[in-house]
Amino acid sequence: MIRRAVVLLFVCTLSVTAAAEPHTWKAPIAEPSSAAVQEAKALYIAGNRAVEQGRWSDALTNFEKSYALSGVPAALYNVATTLRAIGRHVESRDAFTQLLAKHPGLDPDIRAQAQKLLAEEKGKVATASLDGVPSKARIYVDGHEVADDGARPLLLEVDPGKHSIRVEDPKSKPFTWDGTFADGEKKTVGVKLAPADVPKPAAPEQSGGVLSSPWFWGAIGVVVIGGAAGAYFYDRSKQLGPESGVTVKL
Repeated sequence: MIRRAVVLLFVCTLSVTAAAEPHTWKAPIAEPSSAAVQEAKALYIAGNRAVEQGRWSDALTNFEKSYALSGVPAALYNVATTLRAIGRHVESRDAFTQLLAKHPGLDPDIRAQAQKLLAEEKGKVATASLDGVPSKARIYVDGHEVADDGARPLLLEVDPGKHSIRVEDPKSKPFTWDGTFADGEKKTVGVKLAPADVPKPAAPEQSGGVLSSPWFWGAIGVVVIGGAAGAYFYDRSKQLGPESGVTVKL
């Protein structure tokens, strides 16, 4: 299949305009120059070599650049198959869809194979249905913000595997959900936002003047105790005086 795609690269020079879909791949609007075609051919060959070596990320980059330079459907076909190989089924589905929609002159065998793979990719795409999302919330899937089309419930297409969903609303605590999707699985996620914690205002300092000061009452205590002691010794001095009648005369 890769060899057949290489042949397509050499014989097809159709240029197209990128379609307005969730994931699209740009192609030259005008007929590509011979220099662009030669560069695209080199990138395509490098992409095939990367596939043989298991360097999928490099392969995908080369195929995407090749298609952007030439608009040749073989490059887009290999974009779709590479995305499929690394488990990015949502994008793979979109690439196959663009290939079939924008390149009607595909070789019949290639078209039939693309249609078969497209059906398989559609069956792998999972869907998360978010129920209860506020109108002005921000939604993140695996840390990446996703667009909110305003539909409720909000439908998110994801690849099979583990995913983390986070919903943020200015008036609420963030809502998070973690889960795993099987091929083509559809799950409903009920978004329940709790009110944000409102900080309590600091208690005002009580101002009772001098009477509320512990230093004041400490001083009063000294005065009271001192006064009582003075009165005690004053009375005792009377008792010990000659006129008290209780003195012992030696």
